[in-house]
Amino acid sequence: MEERFKKLGRFILSQLKKIAIAIPVAFLAVVLYVQCTKIGSNLMLEPSGVKWYVSDTGVSKDDIQAISDIVNKSLYEKGIDTRDFDVNIILCNSTNEFLWKALVWDANNQGITRHLLDNIVINKSSIKENKMDGFENSSLSDIIIHELCHIYLSKRLSKWDAYFMESWKNEGFCEYIAEHSTIGVDNGLSLFLANDKSEIEKTDQIKNLYFYFTSRLKTDYLLGHKNIQFEEFVKTEYDEVALEKEIRSAIMNGEYEYMP
Repeated sequence: MEERFKKLGRFILSQLKKIAIAIPVAFLAVVLYVQCTKIGSNLMLEPSGVKWYVSDTGVSKDDIQAISDIVNKSLYEKGIDTRDFDVNIILCNSTNEFLWKALVWDANNQGITRHLLDNIVINKSSIKENKMDGFENSSLSDIIIHELCHIYLSKRLSKWDAYFMESWKNEGFCEYIAEHSTIGVDNGLSLFLANDKSEIEKTDQIKNLYFYFTSRLKTDYLLGHKNIQFEEFVKTEYDEVALEKEIRSAIMNGEYEYMP
């Protein structure tokens, strides 16, 4: 009996030691996260619901206002009012700044939404020209609209439901509303119709761009072509292989024309 108590005591002590180590480690991780993701940029514009922060000192308030106007107009036409949001948009002046503030490793990432801090972090861009540096198919306003749609989904569905929403629906809806195409439409459709996995998976970047392209294609087919309601779109568990086969058939038979 005494030996059992000793074993129990040693077990409890070992668990307490693990907890004692885990607590400061978790605390330091949170501190590091907060420090790395500090905005650290100049507040350039603060319309209702959205704050715009910029590191580039060569950018004026009018430059930001022009992008803001494009974003707000596009979203408003689709029934999304940014005045309902409370979010910070951080426009980075370099890829390194983006990687630190977004806490990501992939320099090819154009933007990311951090729901915990209500931050949208955007990779290096040419603000005056409304372009994403290094991404010929992307405008800055498109990427911001896409990221704001993630905020919209978290508000309409709840952060929990939006987070666990199937990735192709989540990203596809945001691409659909932003009217953005990661790759040229002709090139994307060629890959989609050929369905050549070896070509699609040639590099991680092509695979990732293709995922976003087909996610929007499927969303456009369901919401735009078949006029499925948003709630049904969210709740239905689609067989993606069967859905893509149906879309290929519809395109080849002239029943559906993808015109983003």
